[in-house]
Amino acid sequence: MTRLAVLYRPLVEIGLLALLLAAIGLLVVPNVRGVLSLGQRPTYDSDRRAIQAAVDAYVQNPTDPSRRLPTYSGAPLPKDGVPPLEQRGAPYIDFRLLIGPPPFLNEPPRSAGWLNASGIYTGTYNWYIDSDGLVSSVPERSDVYP
Repeated sequence: MTRLAVLYRPLVEIGLLALLLAAIGLLVVPNVRGVLSLGQRPTYDSDRRAIQAAVDAYVQNPTDPSRRLPTYSGAPLPKDGVPPLEQRGAPYIDFRLLIGPPPFLNEPPRSAGWLNASGIYTGTYNWYIDSDGLVSSVPERSDVYP
């Protein structure tokens, strides 16, 4: 072997190793991110189910049969309506009504956004009640949680 080949051999090996690590990184990193987002979807769905159960229990309270929905407006989002970007007079859930008394939820979900109580909640989702009485959110379920 020539002296020049002896000098360049470690550089070539390091270069090949770097290429291999880069290729592994391109394959592994997106897959890990996808796995993390898979954990966020069930958490969103779990929050939605818990809020729906609390809203249903709130409305069906036998001590007050004329109870309105636990929203700022007391009503759901009108059919084919678009949730407004304001809190008052809107179909956004007022979690203070669900927390007590009696408590239908122990605490507001971490996912509750600023339209559910301005300045208090910092989650991603602003929960509201649609015209069918179902709990929905703005934005709809995404890979971001809370």
